[in-house]
Amino acid sequence: VVGKVQIYIRHNLYRNITLDELAAQFHFSKSHLSHSFKEVTGCSILRYLADLKIALAKELLLKHGMRVTETAEALHYSGIHSFSRKFKKETGMSPMEFIKQNK
Repeated sequence: VVGKVQIYIRHNLYRNITLDELAAQFHFSKSHLSHSFKEVTGCSILRYLADLKIALAKELLLKHGMRVTETAEALHYSGIHSFSRKFKKETGMSPMEFIKQNK
């Protein structure tokens, strides 16, 4: 089941995926699904999702030349400030710093 959850998450990164949605989709309680996922992968579902979203954000910013605002919208962050805070927390730099450093 964990492998199927990972595939589902990867195929739905452009949506706002919730733990409630995953539990319903795979017919498990949230706690059972969370525990099983962490036991198999070593990280929480939310950590896994956040890591994938940041990796995709990096790709969108660099390879596809998307603006920060467009990237935040595409990945369903609540706004550019929320996206920038999360990006900086995960990477140690703002999206603009990341772009400048990697051009």
